[in-house]
Amino acid sequence: MTELRKTIHLHIGLPKTGTSAIQKAFYENPSVLSGFDVRYLQAGTQIFHDFGHHFIVMLCLGEEGMRIDSTLSRKQLEEAWAAAHEEIMAAPEQNIFISSELFALDATQPDQISQIHRVLSFNGSCNLKAVVTLRDLVSFTNSVYAQRVRDGYDGDIGELLEFIWDSLNWKTLVDRWKAVFGEQNVTALRFEALDRNAMADDFLRKALHLPPDGPMFPPVSQVNRSMPHSAIEFFRDLNRTFLTDQQKLAIRNQLSSALDQHNLGMKRPDFLSPEAKSILRYHCKWPDDCI
Repeated sequence: MTELRKTIHLHIGLPKTGTSAIQKAFYENPSVLSGFDVRYLQAGTQIFHDFGHHFIVMLCLGEEGMRIDSTLSRKQLEEAWAAAHEEIMAAPEQNIFISSELFALDATQPDQISQIHRVLSFNGSCNLKAVVTLRDLVSFTNSVYAQRVRDGYDGDIGELLEFIWDSLNWKTLVDRWKAVFGEQNVTALRFEALDRNAMADDFLRKALHLPPDGPMFPPVSQVNRSMPHSAIEFFRDLNRTFLTDQQKLAIRNQLSSALDQHNLGMKRPDFLSPEAKSILRYHCKWPDDCI
């Protein structure tokens, strides 16, 4: 009898599309996934102190990838990859999920995507599929800007848009992966269509085309909760002061921690003018088969 080839599913998680929540749910609930013949790769996630597989992107991109995090050595990444390879080959599950925001943010050239395909297909011994989660561009931009400011960015949203403008076309992003993986092997999901109360469940059902009575993950605490508009304005002003980076970080963390404990119903971040919103939505084309 011919042995079944494993299928590796890449979760190309754009920031602010529930990626961290899905990664956390998958990582913490291997028994739920196993019931559906799925394994979420465990090896290497500890390097970045979260639940993603960013080390794989760094290795695949070579010297350019190493610049993503200069605190990590190639030896650390290669050791993580060796452990990941062993885990994938030994896993009894036929479906392996690998997830990273860096697939969307840093693997933007055809040769980079081709290298990822070569590495993860293991010389053709594994099938490869990709799942991309996309979000309304206005909500996405406001949310990304708020997160950047929360992390220390002090520029206006217009400056951020200039920096990321070339990446803000979802059809182009998806088509790059289809060109390498094959159109039938890339699924595009709309973030707004995912069930916010059971995002990991809904994501897995749609990624694997499971029936509605699919997996049920236990509830997880919200990851990367959005700060109110006024808090982001305060953080931006704080980031422009002459305090030390450590002092600014301490203040941001203290206020973020306090706000995380309360749902105050305050205005969500919205830094775009009506004209800018229209331009963004006109600029961004969506793949026709997004679900």
